[in-house]
Amino acid sequence: MSIPAAAQFYYGLFQEYGKNRVQYNDEFLWRFYRFDRFDVYFYTGGTPIAQRASFMMEQQIKQIERTLETSFDERIQVLVFNSL
Repeated sequence: MSIPAAAQFYYGLFQEYGKNRVQYNDEFLWRFYRFDRFDVYFYTGGTPIAQRASFMMEQQIKQIERTLETSFDERIQVLVFNSL
């Protein structure tokens, strides 16, 4: 004698996009500016923000090291996003 079992069949690929679903698109084509002590990474449309971040980082890197009470031995990687 067997007991039939029922289960919900799930096709995750057919689920609509939502907040908790990974969304792939070509918006994030990353580029970077390389400096002596740091790199600034940015993606499409973020060039002005990356240029400003590079300028600020160049001016403030010594202050950041003093605040953190350490010196950076390796290259710092700064990620710049276009929006929150």
